[in-house]
Amino acid sequence: MLLRNLSMTDQSGSLVLQELSDGLPTIAAFARLCGRAISGEAQPLASLAPEALAIVSASGGTGRFDIRGDRDAFESADRFLAVCVEIAADRRLLFRDKANPRQTIMFLEGFRQLCQTGLVMHHMLKDFSLSTAGFELSDRLDAADYRDLIGFATEIEH
Repeated sequence: MLLRNLSMTDQSGSLVLQELSDGLPTIAAFARLCGRAISGEAQPLASLAPEALAIVSASGGTGRFDIRGDRDAFESADRFLAVCVEIAADRRLLFRDKANPRQTIMFLEGFRQLCQTGLVMHHMLKDFSLSTAGFELSDRLDAADYRDLIGFATEIEH
């Protein structure tokens, strides 16, 4: 069955193919969760996943991260959206590994939890940062506790 209304122009209000290939529906859902949290509708969780805490720990220095995908990659797992944490002006940690797509998704789930609980705020497009509460949590975390999880990430430049 072919999906309808996936043209490059959107005259019907449906998603366009370009938006789907850039991961926009997922990124927009994360942004909506952040928006709800800012407006006072944060949904507390009993506990955050270890991956969520690892993201906070890794991003504590800058508090900046984005969601990335590589739609031109050959392997499907390389096209998965992934959390990318800025650790310095020209260094980032990308939480994606084609050999372990389950763990890649677990980091995305951890990011969703951060959005849902108000520990992350959305800025523009794929750009996010820790909120004040996120920075406060980062200050309380011991990075050594998350070294193995953070080690899953690949360090990339720019």
